[in-house]
Amino acid sequence: MVQLRLFLRYATAFVIVFGSTCVLVNMLACTPLSNFWTKYAGQLPGSEGGHCINIYLFFILSGAVNSVVDFVLLILVRVFLTYLDSADEISTSPFSW
Repeated sequence: MVQLRLFLRYATAFVIVFGSTCVLVNMLACTPLSNFWTKYAGQLPGSEGGHCINIYLFFILSGAVNSVVDFVLLILVRVFLTYLDSADEISTSPFSW
């Protein structure tokens, strides 16, 4: 049970750091920041040049990582429920299969 708690702490830290990183990367995807809006609308008068990351690749990769994390946490919940007593399992019945 101690190993499970340690794993949960690492998983929580990973989800928080990864989510924050994805938000930050999405906010700062282009330089200058105004290029994010002008890139997809075509060149507007007075718009300056710049570059953006491949946003489609970013969303595909972050979606893949999120899917793996969701699957691991789903398995983790199932393993955790097997360790509960029957009295504890009744209180968490919405999460049991």
